[in-house]
Amino acid sequence: MTREQLIGTIGKNGRRLNMMGSDLANFDFSGLDLSQADFRFSNLDKANFRGAILRGADLSFSNLSGATFADADLYEANLNFCSLENVDLSGPM
Repeated sequence: MTREQLIGTIGKNGRRLNMMGSDLANFDFSGLDLSQADFRFSNLDKANFRGAILRGADLSFSNLSGATFADADLYEANLNFCSLENVDLSGPM
């Protein structure tokens, strides 16, 4: 899936983005509104979430090693049981 394809599916028909169990390593989510998105059990190794809105998103049980969340909005995001090695959580959240 390309970034453009992903953007075309966000909020389609009023539904939250469902990427459960996906391999999205190195994907660029920067600046996107991913509120309530479902990323459970996904590989998000080195993904870029810089400045993204992840309010209420579920990333539980995902590999987030090396991911960037700088300046991302993680209000009520679920990061339970995630791999958080070398994750960048700098800036406002």
